[in-house]
Amino acid sequence: MQAKHVLDRFNLWLEQSDKVLEYLAIEDALNLMLGFYREIRIDDCDLANDGDMLLFQWGVEQNGLNAHFSYNLTRHLVVEKTYVDADGEWIDDSVKQLSLTFRYISNLKLASLGQGNQWCLHPEELGKFEQFLQTHPATLAVNHLHARSIDLSFKHLE
Repeated sequence: MQAKHVLDRFNLWLEQSDKVLEYLAIEDALNLMLGFYREIRIDDCDLANDGDMLLFQWGVEQNGLNAHFSYNLTRHLVVEKTYVDADGEWIDDSVKQLSLTFRYISNLKLASLGQGNQWCLHPEELGKFEQFLQTHPATLAVNHLHARSIDLSFKHLE
């Protein structure tokens, strides 16, 4: 599969799981994103050179006057294309991200978690990464909370 089809393929993955995006629990989101990373390879990304990674991000975000706690899992893809022109051969790297973001009304407990991120650089690290996620204070804090919103997005970064 090519990176440009990752959103459609993830939506199919979600549909086949019998889960609905708007009603996902954190545990379901972890299982879906980790399973998708474990099972689905992206042909135009070089796995050996950090072309296909997972990113976990958490923390309070300010949106105008309202603060919310964000819990995010992102599949980070670097697509390499080789071009040949009159000046020779050159490589263009474009970055794409499939992101699943849960937003919660912030409170003192969530705010006390600070913000941060953790990368999984290769599927071989997935077991360790999964253990990290399952025991992370942010996961434990939001595990039984109702998300204010759940968003799935696919972005091209410059």
